[in-house]
Amino acid sequence: LKSSDLWGHPSPLPSSHPRSSPWPPAPSHGEHGSRIWRRGGSPSSGIMGGEVPGISDAVTSAMVNHFAREISKGSLSLWPQFVGTARRYFNVTHGYVLRKAAWQLMPLSSAKKKSCDGELGGEKEWTARIFEGLEADIEEPDLYIPTMSFVTYVLLFGLVKGLQEQFHPDVLSSTVTFALVTLVVEATVVKAVLFTSGAVNTPTVDLVALLAYKYLYLSLAMILGLLIGHGHRPTGVIYTLLSLGLNVACGVALWQALRRLA
Repeated sequence: LKSSDLWGHPSPLPSSHPRSSPWPPAPSHGEHGSRIWRRGGSPSSGIMGGEVPGISDAVTSAMVNHFAREISKGSLSLWPQFVGTARRYFNVTHGYVLRKAAWQLMPLSSAKKKSCDGELGGEKEWTARIFEGLEADIEEPDLYIPTMSFVTYVLLFGLVKGLQEQFHPDVLSSTVTFALVTLVVEATVVKAVLFTSGAVNTPTVDLVALLAYKYLYLSLAMILGLLIGHGHRPTGVIYTLLSLGLNVACGVALWQALRRLA
């Protein structure tokens, strides 16, 4: 049907002449109005409604690309330093781990000469820890043993709670959080003490690694408690003497390493 058949008179044809008024026509509530809302965000945007989104998108894209380049440039510049530091502290062998663990239990002054004598390419023992062709001292800290000891401590703590029928999923997360916070607080206090005593250039990573060795002794103490107490709280003279020996060894090893580090 035509509009003239419905209303009884022919519909007016659109005028081909421009409007005499300089102002744009008022937006209608139909399809034209919805098109203005989609382009400019509001009916008042009018003629400029189709141009503003293009400019804003270009500016936003340029800003995002700029920040992405800056972030990638900074992360890539820090990545070689991180890899070099991790390689230094995690470059260990099975022989070194056994020797280091034995030294932690009996921290005596080592009179052993280095196998390479400070020369590159020299023949080295299987218990030596090598970094950049040179053998590291036994007192020098690493991060492999502290990391493995930390994981072992958390798992053993969960095992003890399970044997006591007190285990729940939050035990592991709370244990990890408490252990990490304790380590950070200890490292901060020791760093401040060393700084006030004149040891300004003490490496923070070495300090954290030395303090994290305590989880090795805690893991050994928990293993002894499980063996002696059979899943219950260990008691007796033997466990007390062994625990005292572990505490003394931990203190002496930490003292010798800090004395060398400072």
